[in-house]
Amino acid sequence: MAIQLKKGQKINLTKGNPGLKHIKLGLGWDTNVFDGGEDFDLDVSLFMVGKSGRVENDEDFIFYNNLKHPSGAVEHLGDNRTGDGDGDDEEILVDFSKMPNTIEKIAVTVTIYEAKERRQNFGQVNNSYVRLLNSDNDEELLRYDLGEDFSIETAVVVCEIYKNNGVELMVIPSGQQASEEKVQEIQNEITTGEGPDVFLAEGPNPTWSEQRAVVFEDPKKEMYQGTFLSLKPYMKYFDIDILEEKILSAGMANEEQILIPMTYDYFLYAFTTQDLPENTEISRNWLELARQKEKAIQQIVGQRSGVQFFDTFSEVVDYKKKTLLYSEEQIKKVLDETVALKTRSLALNWKIKDTGVVSLNDLEELGGEKTVHTVFAMPNQEGGFTANVTLYAGINKNTKQPLKAVSFLQMLYSEEVLSGKGIELEDRREASNIRFPQGVSIYKKELEKRMRSLSRQDQKQIKTIQEEVNTVRFYSVWDRELNSLLSKYEAQEDEKQKEHVFIKTIQKWKGKIQK
Repeated sequence: MAIQLKKGQKINLTKGNPGLKHIKLGLGWDTNVFDGGEDFDLDVSLFMVGKSGRVENDEDFIFYNNLKHPSGAVEHLGDNRTGDGDGDDEEILVDFSKMPNTIEKIAVTVTIYEAKERRQNFGQVNNSYVRLLNSDNDEELLRYDLGEDFSIETAVVVCEIYKNNGVELMVIPSGQQASEEKVQEIQNEITTGEGPDVFLAEGPNPTWSEQRAVVFEDPKKEMYQGTFLSLKPYMKYFDIDILEEKILSAGMANEEQILIPMTYDYFLYAFTTQDLPENTEISRNWLELARQKEKAIQQIVGQRSGVQFFDTFSEVVDYKKKTLLYSEEQIKKVLDETVALKTRSLALNWKIKDTGVVSLNDLEELGGEKTVHTVFAMPNQEGGFTANVTLYAGINKNTKQPLKAVSFLQMLYSEEVLSGKGIELEDRREASNIRFPQGVSIYKKELEKRMRSLSRQDQKQIKTIQEEVNTVRFYSVWDRELNSLLSKYEAQEDEKQKEHVFIKTIQKWKGKIQK
């Protein structure tokens, strides 16, 4: 059964027809005589487009006065001027095996002959359509009706067909329902050994105001399960020296580069001197910070501890051994200390005058070079700081064209793109002045560029925090699990109930890991 195309829809012709070599493009319409008393004469034409994006030779334009390409790759079977008869009124044959290497794509157009003089358009034509068939067996693959979408048009580009499948990069649509449907579709494709060639994806950020569907809820787990193509043989093609090595290492599994982080982020606390005196010593030990007696620190850290509870941990799961990386006693201790910190914070009832909680991605909110802050971040259990990968790229292990996929990533992670200079093409510059809203780019110079407007003291403090990042991890379902545990735990009225919630959650986690 043929696929009924919608306007703007893209279809991979070879997905369900891997051996497809010969196609037939058929144009059909019915005779329709209006006030002018003239027949409708529709013409199908084909443009063979080269690498320049243009038709480079006259012979590459196939129409009723040039019926066959010298290569034999395209042949127009003749002009029908009335639409009389059943079936297709005009047909073009395409042989992909004979297509010259210089041709990148073919564009198919349909025009109405002398439309202006005859005052005609597609809205006046009965049953006009374009269809695509496998000419080896006459199976109809695709069909598109012209009338409704192009009611006032007289000439339209109905489709573009790429001779070689380009790298397929899937973009998830916005809107909860649309994104959930698309994510489910991609997940099903991956399960059946298909799916896009390249993934440029986000993890499930627990700080999102509204959670939305993501393709991979646990990217690290997928790395160990073999969902992605190992990039180890191809990393020599990348300019590693321009990338933050520490951030890049998050994409390693079994001593191989599997994913490449694109952006990362973490939260900063910034106090002005009216709320926290300069040179106030801030502990890098999480437990000491949680017990800090300074009211300003108690209040802001206590308020944020519910949102950032997951940041007090490094990686949660050992994906090789399939175990939790923290003991039950460690997790329980952090829970109790966090609940106590939040309780103390709420009891303070103390007003902070000018304190900022900003992400690394929003440093400009700290003000200009004359504003000086005491800046620190939430330490993790190991005494350093946790950075979270917010956007990453990887290649589908099922890709049929790994070199093209690698080439795309090489371009994406080039200094031209990451720096915002852009790539110079023939008559234009592409990918210039790029800003990634998900976080700070893995490009080494990006953070420095973001800090230029800040005071020297603020810059120095942020650089120190950056140097003390000891864990870089992907957002995952485990972040939500940790925050959910805290929420359920602190909602219980007595210690017995808290203990029950804790034990039940840990058991669930262990079962999930083993599964």
